[in-house]
Amino acid sequence: MHKPNEPKDLVLFDVETSNGMVTPEEFIEDFGHLKIAKVIYRGKFTGQFVEDVRRGKYKVEEGVVCKGVNKTTKEIWMAKIKTNSYMSKLKQEFKDDWQDYWE
Repeated sequence: MHKPNEPKDLVLFDVETSNGMVTPEEFIEDFGHLKIAKVIYRGKFTGQFVEDVRRGKYKVEEGVVCKGVNKTTKEIWMAKIKTNSYMSKLKQEFKDDWQDYWE
């Protein structure tokens, strides 16, 4: 939950054009000169990566948005992974409703 007087910063993490979503590689190439979300990992999306994010290996406050392109269909996919520490904050703030704010 954002507080009204809390400083906010606009950071791009994806762009959609009339042709659809921009692929992750095109996004970095075309918009990398702007303030974009930090790229913390490039590689195969694995269970180990998910666990590493959850355990805080990448030093992100809330979590990550993962993106890729299906090699067969060429469709772009996305997944959110939140950290365990963020889950703890949600549980403290929202009690039994914390899952409404989870992945």
